[in-house]
Amino acid sequence: PNFVSSYDIGNFTYFFFRENAVEHDCGKTVFSRAARVCKNDIGGKFVLEDTWTTFMKARLNCSRPGEIPFYYNELQSTFFLPELDLIYGIFTTNV
Repeated sequence: PNFVSSYDIGNFTYFFFRENAVEHDCGKTVFSRAARVCKNDIGGKFVLEDTWTTFMKARLNCSRPGEIPFYYNELQSTFFLPELDLIYGIFTTNV
């Protein structure tokens, strides 16, 4: 993964990054992701020991709609505006 940014917001830490898409089977595709973990996550027990149990991630989709959609898959930068609880992202394409 290529780290872009992280923010501590409330009880969570949010991470923004790019990584090669393993769920996509048409060559080397990069997807941007947002991930979240609870700050007080101590991991699980037994087989989950030393593993975050609250970690979640999702693909960020920045695209232009149309008959053939155009995707801006590569997150380059983010900016957190705390007074509005908004995170802005700047995306590019590798095409």
